[in-house]
Amino acid sequence: KSCLGACGTAPCDKVNNLRFPVALGADDVEVARFVYQSAGPPPPPPPASPSAATSFNVVPPCRVFDTRTTAPPRLAASSSRTFVVTGGCGIPAGAVAISSNVTAVSPAAPGDLLLYPNGVVSPPTASTVSLRTGRTRANNAILFLGTDGGVIVQNGSAGTLDLVLDVNGYFQ
Repeated sequence: KSCLGACGTAPCDKVNNLRFPVALGADDVEVARFVYQSAGPPPPPPPASPSAATSFNVVPPCRVFDTRTTAPPRLAASSSRTFVVTGGCGIPAGAVAISSNVTAVSPAAPGDLLLYPNGVVSPPTASTVSLRTGRTRANNAILFLGTDGGVIVQNGSAGTLDLVLDVNGYFQ
């Protein structure tokens, strides 16, 4: 939904080169399903599969959680933890995905973080953030949510780390 050329009648944010409302297209859904697939039998679809009517809703940038302050302790090495994101930062219970910034703070060992919907049987094959020892790293991600509004965070490193999740919108 680029604003290159005339914006037409849809509201246009020329700074970010987007037209609003932004909607997930069939190709977006297909990419998400590809990312969340695993080796072996075909994976189940994301728990809350968006429909063609799903649209993007902007919220003021907001910190959903931070393991340094609001959701301690640090993520343990080689472990998974579930965080429910609906109900905070203006994200309603019916949201199926969020637009987010995922930050890994001071990892004790190299590895990666996987974030995926709560309720998915197996984790995705692509990492959300790659980790380097002692280096704070961030990545933008559209995260599908489980039916409970949660995401699973899987720490794929041999060390602990802090995690920060900020949102700027949701799909519903």
